[in-house]
Amino acid sequence: MRLQLKICSFIFLYISIIFYSVLMKAQALPSLSSLEQKIELGERLFLEERFSYSFYVHAKSYFNVKTQYSDPALNWGEPIKNSDNKAAMGQHYSCSTCHLVDQMSDLPIKLVFTYNDPFARSPQPYRFKRNSFTHRNSMNMVASMIHADQPLHWDGEYFSAEELTCDGLTGRNLGWALDEYGMAVAHIASVIKADNGQYDSQQSALAYRQVFAQLGVNVTESSDSDILKSVCEMISHYMKDIDFSKDSFGRYQGSAYDQFLIKNNIASSPSLNESNEQYSQRVLQQLKTSQSLKTVAVSPLSFHSSSSKFGPKEIEGMKLFFGKANCVKCHQPPLFTDSGFHNIGISQLDYEKVHGKNTFNQLEIPSSFQRKAEQNKFMIPTKKAPYRLGVFRQFPNKNHLGQADLGAWNILLHPEKLHVQKPLKKQICQSLDLDSMCEEWSDDIWLSRSIGLFKTPTLRSLGQSAPYFHSGSSSTLHSVLATYLSLSRKAKKKELRNIDSRILSMQLAPKDFIYLEAFLNSLNEDYD
Repeated sequence: MRLQLKICSFIFLYISIIFYSVLMKAQALPSLSSLEQKIELGERLFLEERFSYSFYVHAKSYFNVKTQYSDPALNWGEPIKNSDNKAAMGQHYSCSTCHLVDQMSDLPIKLVFTYNDPFARSPQPYRFKRNSFTHRNSMNMVASMIHADQPLHWDGEYFSAEELTCDGLTGRNLGWALDEYGMAVAHIASVIKADNGQYDSQQSALAYRQVFAQLGVNVTESSDSDILKSVCEMISHYMKDIDFSKDSFGRYQGSAYDQFLIKNNIASSPSLNESNEQYSQRVLQQLKTSQSLKTVAVSPLSFHSSSSKFGPKEIEGMKLFFGKANCVKCHQPPLFTDSGFHNIGISQLDYEKVHGKNTFNQLEIPSSFQRKAEQNKFMIPTKKAPYRLGVFRQFPNKNHLGQADLGAWNILLHPEKLHVQKPLKKQICQSLDLDSMCEEWSDDIWLSRSIGLFKTPTLRSLGQSAPYFHSGSSSTLHSVLATYLSLSRKAKKKELRNIDSRILSMQLAPKDFIYLEAFLNSLNEDYD
């Protein structure tokens, strides 16, 4: 009997130890409140202007006091349409300078954006050159980081939100030259350590060191590089949390299009093991055969010029989008992007607007051997080689015939971008439907096939993300559709270099525009 009691006691003790260890592990995992804290801190850091070079110059180590001078580029930049106000006037650069949301929502015209700005190309910090602009349009950032291992930026330079953030904070967009990386890291760490929580009245009253301490980071004892890493991690948590409105089932619900799908029991995305092609055909068939599709009544939108609705015009536009217009091939629901890379001809149009017809086809683009031999000219600059010219990641210039933007061409085979080569190549192969063939490609084939490739942007809430395309060359949806019509005609005449085959198969006519515009506007929601 005593032996049995001892055995039972031992078993009970063993089970208790296991239960206690499991409980401790569960408590060690980040709680929801901890994640929410990280997201809240990430938003605060996303808005932080003190990380910029201009603040570094004017602050004179007084990190908790507003500077007398701001970055002049934010005062003379291209004015917001219909308004003399600028969201960042009198400030220094931050992540939010080019990725605006509700900073101008108090204006009479209620300007609200989807983490982008209203410029074709954003003004850059004043120190580089007056009237200097970014190479590309600021991309709508909503939902761009909710899935892991997806390409980021127009050319796929990043596949990690943390890396993108750290490069942004210590790079040109905040005014830092590439050879000032160490200076930038030291300054950012100094701001975090010195902050007392009182710089901006809208921020938390807690100092950064206190908020980080709550999350297990001791900034006083951390190295500058570790502090930067923690800052980037928090901002990444914030960016990964940014998404369009969803219901309790995880379906998008904010737009009239979403409400139309829910009302008519139409699937919002492909089912398991169903290809995008199969899904789009299934939806198209349902639209064509249904006898009584339920529409969505007109209701006003606060942040768009158009109203929210889904009626007969929108249904016809959806049929075109999923059918002969071929839009769904790249703009796949539910986010209306395949996160892939395609050459739709925009770089060629931009180049030939400056240099004349057929000049892009005559542009001399180097082989892999030539590019390696002349890295300073053809490779984009990096921290290791900050003085490279990167002539093929530049906006066309009438004074420089050999200057163009070739997109992903700049990242493929780049000696300092080795870590993104595998995921980038995989994404490009999937985009071109050439998974098996790509394995046999030589470096020269890779480069030739990557000319003009840019990431597919989402089409959700387009009314808040104009202008469009990587160069911001179209300011209206009508202009976008007219551009596609022109490109499809040029493609059929074999006038476009390395053009995506999907442009060739587009069947689009001017009479379709009114229906496609109506459908695209149905994707709008009041994102704020």
